[in-house]
Amino acid sequence: MRGFFSLCELRKLYKPCEYRGRQDRLIRPGALNIQYRYTCNKSSSQSFEDVKKIFIEELSSRLPRFELDECNVKVLKTPTQFYSNLLELIGKAKNHIYIFSLYVGKDERNLVDALSEALRKNNQLRLKVLVDYLRSTREHPNQCSASLLSELKSRFPDRVDVHLFHTPELYGWRKSVLPRRFDEGLGLQHMKFYGIDDDVIMSGANLSHDYFVNRQDRYLLLSNQPELSKYFQDLFHTTCLISYQLSSAPNLPAFKLSWPSSNVHSSPTHSSSSLESFKSIAHELYRSLTVRWQEKSQIKMKAVESDRCISRRGGLVSIFPVLQMGSFRINQETSALIPKLIEFAKELSNLQDGYRTRLNWTSGYFSLLREYKQQLLESDLDVQIITASPEANGFYNSRGVSKYIPSAYTYLEYMFYKDIISKQKQDKIQIREWKRPGWTYHAKGIWITRTIERMGSEQEVEEECLLTTIGSSNYGRRSAERDLECNLILINNRLDPKKPNQPESSLSKELIEELNQLRSLAVDKVDEDLFRSQERRVGLGVKLATRLIRNML
Repeated sequence: MRGFFSLCELRKLYKPCEYRGRQDRLIRPGALNIQYRYTCNKSSSQSFEDVKKIFIEELSSRLPRFELDECNVKVLKTPTQFYSNLLELIGKAKNHIYIFSLYVGKDERNLVDALSEALRKNNQLRLKVLVDYLRSTREHPNQCSASLLSELKSRFPDRVDVHLFHTPELYGWRKSVLPRRFDEGLGLQHMKFYGIDDDVIMSGANLSHDYFVNRQDRYLLLSNQPELSKYFQDLFHTTCLISYQLSSAPNLPAFKLSWPSSNVHSSPTHSSSSLESFKSIAHELYRSLTVRWQEKSQIKMKAVESDRCISRRGGLVSIFPVLQMGSFRINQETSALIPKLIEFAKELSNLQDGYRTRLNWTSGYFSLLREYKQQLLESDLDVQIITASPEANGFYNSRGVSKYIPSAYTYLEYMFYKDIISKQKQDKIQIREWKRPGWTYHAKGIWITRTIERMGSEQEVEEECLLTTIGSSNYGRRSAERDLECNLILINNRLDPKKPNQPESSLSKELIEELNQLRSLAVDKVDEDLFRSQERRVGLGVKLATRLIRNML
């Protein structure tokens, strides 16, 4: 029977996971164990290129690497651009469409019609969809995401495959008693990428009305990338091996969900006794995927290194896919990416070359992992953080207990602000809140920028973007421990301070425009006066609940 729970009971249900494993184990709460290759001593002996080369080599030793021309990277800046480009690509699809999302909006008739029309016109086209089980069946038995997708399966049974990932953390009595929406706190399939033939849109956006109209996110269109597309297809099929499969029922909008016999393990929801076995097998699947593609990319990179005569229309960009799946002890974000990225930014800022380095960070849900915050506070980095104002939080004015979620994030923001003050870092770390009437904020990612001086007819100070991360992670404990996350890190190899007269990087320009667009609406600086205002008062109950279940935020 579903009902109400005390805070203590909720804490038991959402208790942090204990992890076992080898080097890739996830951090235990409050105990991030990172070995840094970088040192933080200022030195003029290392150059910009030296520092960047070490960073790229570190990533290349652990992650798959892809390289492309910057002319094949397009930064989409608005929800309407995202939607129009997605529909255009769907309309031109020749071989396959891959949709990897949290859910498809239950009322997204136009999107489903576009997919249906593309399938109708081209008998060779295949559609493959993978969404989250809990989020996509939330409204069942009423119309839901799964029932909408079942219509496509019914029309094209041999050319449409729909899979739903179910978190292994929800089983037995938990599944029986947890209220709908609360159960989603135990973990979700949160990855978002959209592959059409050799083109990929990487984003943090889901496929529903708000994300197409007035919910600000980030979007990168990577064109003509057959190898990267194959990697995402491999990731898709790997996840399908531990997911449910959807089939249509005779009477739409009914649907059936089954656990295919071809899957690598029995369903994790049937029994707690098989849970560890399921997690171990899933861990090996994703570990093998990463190793396979990392080794493949190293072989290809050696071939490229031996042939420097390859002509390029634009600057070279290095791309690394990063997986974070705490339930399966896949911890590429918490071990291979963010800690090393922060250290990389520190090394750049320590270069005595006259350039200013800034770490720009954004998340619609401000709940940065404690260990990330500690690294920032212990550094001397120039950090600018953009997060959603309470009014731009997607749960603002929602019904039920979720209406308190914006206040919970306000409280987390306030606690970090107090840490900034106590460490006397207020001149180094700034937090600003994004606000736009009628809009919500869902963007997430990191940019490392450098302010450089170009010499022309007159001296011009300009900010350029060296790298960015984009994807599904909000960089909090939930992203680290519970959800399935995928990000890309893009490193712009065009920028070299030793070549002040090099042509301007088009990718850097687009990324700075994207960042400045977000900055332009993040005008409210977080300070003591903001938290003293009446509308920012957080009740004691919300504070207690936030501390107890912050790993699901």
